[in-house]
Amino acid sequence: MSAPSDAAARPVSRRRTWLYLSLIVNLCLLGFIGGMLWHGHRPPPPPPENLGPQFQRLAGDLHLDATQRAAFNRFLDVARKQGRSLREQNETLVNSAWEELAKPQPDETRVSGFLDKASDNRHAFQSEMGKALRGFLTTLSPEQRAKVIDFARNRQGNTAQRLRRILMQ
Repeated sequence: MSAPSDAAARPVSRRRTWLYLSLIVNLCLLGFIGGMLWHGHRPPPPPPENLGPQFQRLAGDLHLDATQRAAFNRFLDVARKQGRSLREQNETLVNSAWEELAKPQPDETRVSGFLDKASDNRHAFQSEMGKALRGFLTTLSPEQRAKVIDFARNRQGNTAQRLRRILMQ
C-alpha cells in the first residue's frame, strides 16, 4: 500500500522542485534586469572638464616654447569642446535608445539607429582629436615627439590612456 502512495508523491515532489527552480531563475532574471535598469538610469560620473592639470604636467616635461605651447593649448581646447559636444549628443541618443527599449514593443531599427549615430559621433570625435593631436605633434622636436609617444605607450593613467586612444584610431 505504501508503494502507490510513494509513486503518487513523486510527481508532486518533482512538480514542486521544477516550480521552485523556475521561481528562483525568474527572480534572478528580474534582479539582473532591475540592476541593469538601475545602473542605466544613474548618471555617469562627470568627466573632468579641466584637462589642464593632467596634460600640463606632460607639457612641463616637454619644455614647450611659445609656438608649441599655443599648439598645445589649441589641442586642449579642441579636446574640451569636442568632448563636451560628444557627451551632450551621445547622452541624448543613448537616453532615446533606453526609452525605446522600455516600450512593450521596442523598434529594433530605431534602437540600432540611435546607437549607430552615437558610434558615428564617437568616431568623428576621435578623428577630430587625432587631427588636433597631430597638429600639436608637428610643432615638436623629434625628441619631444618621442617623449609624447613613449608616454602614451608605456605609462598608466588617464592621460596616457587618452593619448593612446587618440593615436590608435
